[in-house]
Amino acid sequence: MDQNDIHVYEMDRGAQRVGRGVAIFLMTLCAIMSPIHLLGFHLFGLITKPMGPASLAFSDTFLIGLAVFLYWTSFQKAILDDEKVIVAWPFWRRELNRNEIGGWRTRQFGRYPGFSYVIVPSDRSRHDLQLPAYLHVDAYFHNWLKSLPDLRGRRH
Repeated sequence: MDQNDIHVYEMDRGAQRVGRGVAIFLMTLCAIMSPIHLLGFHLFGLITKPMGPASLAFSDTFLIGLAVFLYWTSFQKAILDDEKVIVAWPFWRRELNRNEIGGWRTRQFGRYPGFSYVIVPSDRSRHDLQLPAYLHVDAYFHNWLKSLPDLRGRRH
């Protein structure tokens, strides 16, 4: 590996568009449906009993929180160099130095397709560092990962 080479990996553009699109859809849904509920309109028979203000506030808060989370996660980055790995979100970052890494494994998303890479620290008191899902990676990334112990299938 090249000395002082820094590589930045983002989520695949398609995954970013899906996350941001769902977030915008949820925000739009709240902006349209909330006034309809508050005014008591019956929308083509779909809304037979409008929600009260407390229920509406709770559902809007939940949907807007989910939208913000989805939009925010689409900006995650993984930054690799010879010395450390960094996972960066807007306004937040976490890193592990190379000598603090015990290995790597993958994490499956339940029964859904796809996985993410997890960097496991050698110190068990520290939390695993999960790289963003659906990363757009290259040969440097795979070589960097191969230089670490593969912990897939082992208990940690």
